[in-house]
Amino acid sequence: MKRSIFFLGVFGLILFFGLPLMAGAHTSAVPADRQAMTAANQLYQAGHYPEAIQLYEGLVARGARDSRLLCNLGNAYYQQGDLFRARASHESAARLAPRDADIRYNLALVRRQAGGTPSEVTAGPLAAVVDFSQRWLNLNELAILALGAWLLFGLLTVTYRSFPTGQRPVALRYAASIALVVVVLAGLPLAARAYEQAGLPGSMPGVGQTALSHLSLGL
Repeated sequence: MKRSIFFLGVFGLILFFGLPLMAGAHTSAVPADRQAMTAANQLYQAGHYPEAIQLYEGLVARGARDSRLLCNLGNAYYQQGDLFRARASHESAARLAPRDADIRYNLALVRRQAGGTPSEVTAGPLAAVVDFSQRWLNLNELAILALGAWLLFGLLTVTYRSFPTGQRPVALRYAASIALVVVVLAGLPLAARAYEQAGLPGSMPGVGQTALSHLSLGL
């Protein structure tokens, strides 16, 4: 019993300190300055793409991490024919807002025009895992899911072992097994995406230009 109480205390401390640290360890959304964003959008709509890029990049350099800002930056690069930077910006936007339909549309269009793979981390299953997870969860959400499932697994395991042998509920064992599966399913794409964001170099074959069908210019 004392051992179970000890482990419960350890998991409680992990829960109290781990979730904020895990969430803060990865890139979080930081809204862009509204006035500067509006000015950049107006330059974009007027066709002054280099000037718009300069303002968008200035916002990023000042620490803004806004999905609409990154999407618009990608659109401006796209209009300039720079598909490498366009895709990089749209992928960054998608990491912050993976369920935004316009961002996903633009990213898919840029990828088709570029003719490259969804992720430059590597070819094969790892790239597929990264791309699939990015469609549904940003990195913070994925990290919290993995940590939360691990904590749940620990709590269920401690609770299960607190019962005398022969009286341990089967439901607790199954629940702990499911939690462990969630840990693996969340941890694999989390590790893959952390590896991807280490800045591994990639290449972008082909450069082309057509109009994007969807823009994210509004605030």
